Amino acid sequence: MIIIFFGTPQFALPTLAALHLNHELKAVVTQPDKPKGRRLSIRPSATKEWAVQHSIPILEPESLRDPAFFNYLFELKPDVIVVAAYGKILHPDLLELPKFGCLNIHASLLPRYRGAAPIQRAIMDDMDVTGVTIMRMAAGMDTGDILDQAEVAIAPVDDAASLTAKLAAAGARLILETLNEIESGSLRPIKQNEALATYAPPLAKAESDIIWSWPAPRIVNLIRALSPAPGAYTGWRQKRLKIWKARSVPHETPQGEFGVHDKTLLVGAGWGAIEVLELQPEGKKVMGAAEFIHGYRPQSGEKVGDLV
Repeated sequence: MIIIFFGTPQFALPTLAALHLNHELKAVVTQPDKPKGRRLSIRPSATKEWAVQHSIPILEPESLRDPAFFNYLFELKPDVIVVAAYGKILHPDLLELPKFGCLNIHASLLPRYRGAAPIQRAIMDDMDVTGVTIMRMAAGMDTGDILDQAEVAIAPVDDAASLTAKLAAAGARLILETLNEIESGSLRPIKQNEALATYAPPLAKAESDIIWSWPAPRIVNLIRALSPAPGAYTGWRQKRLKIWKARSVPHETPQGEFGVHDKTLLVGAGWGAIEVLELQPEGKKVMGAAEFIHGYRPQSGEKVGDLV
């Protein structure tokens, strides 16, 4: 099949590779280069780097309504447009352009977790199963017909990065199955049940602040969901600490205080405590708890929390 692909981040790469090997990938559409990192240097998207390496034509439209951009895609006569984390809404003219429509790879089992942050929200909610959905795109936010779905288990140690990798691989496998079903005429779309719909709104900046009155398991889920980015933070000695990895322990450490036990670093929560496994002082490298204790000499009873 003739495919045009829309996507931007690392999540898209397994699908790109699968489409390139099994179909005729005519073009990759991605977001324009943007400043990234602490130095705000201009860097290409993951999909652009991949397309350059594989000599696939790249399109970076500032506006999807640019007539020249639309006419270029029209001349390619695509059978399908495949979308994976592109980052912009496709307007109706684009949705109607391909012979078999536009297919979106969404990182949840729709209609649960419609929206921008389904991976993070599933971890925050302590879900043990999520998945990917291949959806025929419609005008609403993730409201189109379900074409295929696959479940993916969420392990207790999964963070946003590891779960994203699992879902990306599952999405790549599933889109090939869906395209095969389209070609064979065996596809049976299913309407979404609006009564079961839930939403996964974009992450707000304030959600990165750890609330130590929460139960320890909820805090650990927040840390997992926000790792590696944007990260979960707390204040300590007038600076920010980013906590990368932690686990919940049944320890009676006072809420919002360090408990230092040899090479073990605890912080008390509203119920139980978290054991900090990896953390990053402001402006420094990521380190394990033992290295942090040795280098920074935190004391049991020291307060963590808001910067004051």
